[in-house]
Amino acid sequence: MCAAHANSAGETAGEYNEDLRLRERYLEFNVPALQHTIASALGASSVTSFAKVAEGGFNRLFEATCSDGRRVLARLPYPSTVPKHYTTASEVATLEYLRLNGFPVPKVHAWSSTTDNAVGAEYIIMEKLDGTPFGEVWYILDFKQRYKVTEQIVQLERRLFDLQIPANGSIYFPGSLNEHERAQAVPLPNQDGTFCIGPPRLHYERSYRKLHGFKKMHPQAHIHALEKYLQLANCLGYPQGSNLNRPVLRHPDLQPNNILLSDSLDVTAIVDWQHATIMPLCLAASMPKYFQNYGDPESDRMAKPARDLPAGFEGLGPAEQASVRTQHLKRHNRFLYAALTLRHSPEHYDAIFNDGVIRHQRLYVQRGDPVGRRLCHAGSRAYRCDVPPIQYSEESAASIMELYLEQQEMDAVMHDLREMLDVDVSGWVPNEAYAETRELARTIKERCRGGRARKS
Repeated sequence: MCAAHANSAGETAGEYNEDLRLRERYLEFNVPALQHTIASALGASSVTSFAKVAEGGFNRLFEATCSDGRRVLARLPYPSTVPKHYTTASEVATLEYLRLNGFPVPKVHAWSSTTDNAVGAEYIIMEKLDGTPFGEVWYILDFKQRYKVTEQIVQLERRLFDLQIPANGSIYFPGSLNEHERAQAVPLPNQDGTFCIGPPRLHYERSYRKLHGFKKMHPQAHIHALEKYLQLANCLGYPQGSNLNRPVLRHPDLQPNNILLSDSLDVTAIVDWQHATIMPLCLAASMPKYFQNYGDPESDRMAKPARDLPAGFEGLGPAEQASVRTQHLKRHNRFLYAALTLRHSPEHYDAIFNDGVIRHQRLYVQRGDPVGRRLCHAGSRAYRCDVPPIQYSEESAASIMELYLEQQEMDAVMHDLREMLDVDVSGWVPNEAYAETRELARTIKERCRGGRARKS
């Protein structure tokens, strides 16, 4: 890589456990070769401008302008993004499948799911679609404008749910899979063998070292839990023929910045389909994070929120006004999404608010933990068998629940710390906030140490 392009290879937008994170994200690649690949893919003579525009949790994003004026985005996954090959191959196939079915997604001009190429890295070169990210206008739209956008989002989700998909997993081109995987893959209907459903991607699981006294963890406990799970598997889930078992495809992160809008507030594109997976409706159904408002009594009872801010709002201080305005917006967004989903996609609505679905999703999300304690907590409501196939003694159940509650407490502490520091689960912060966040973290650490010293 040329020295002039060294900035393209490294992390520049933020800092977090810096030495380790930089090593994970440092990607050396051939910038001139990438520019040549872009120009060749678009049939242009050259690339006239090339700049890094974003660094996400899994990729580095560049924007290029060709000699004919067309603009594209080149996205290169970090070396730490896994599983290698499958992540890129599945996203490209998913985008093409959605595009051919009329969904507003970027067209892929060129891609490689291996580092064995002139660029020296995996990459996806896709068209740059016009539009303003919904997140940039999220807080300034009025009720009617939010209604218009939310209705389009719900209708796009309904169209996704209407796709006839025969199995769960991830979408691939058959040529992206090895011979063994192709033999097990399921063709997508009415696609002339262009697409298939192959192996799902693996998920990252966290460990809880402190709970186990920082001791080396042996696999026997997890193996035992898996053996128990196999005994339970036939009793979990829903009866054959239930709509809740139907495979559906959803966007993996339907947050406002992944939704592009025109000046007239029409949805022009849904971007960032990396990690999209086909799952049963009972696991896929949910209210997108930015439409949630759980824990608010008004939202929980589905009360229609008032259009205007409450009386006396003007007399509040700036901080109180901001809090009231945010809660007002959350109530509106939650109500609009729920009401429009009920109107346009009642099957999805019923699944979202089905208590059984919620319990099964909790088991699925937390499946990396010992299965037994989750099933103890879920109780007989998690089964569709008359008699649970596994019984736990009161002593064993109490031990499992004790560990479960300790883990929940630790999760809550870590969540609160991240909220205080305004960081994600990896600890990332923007460069401009790094010094302030680091000082705040140091202060919190000193207070914790002081608290432990007083207790001792």
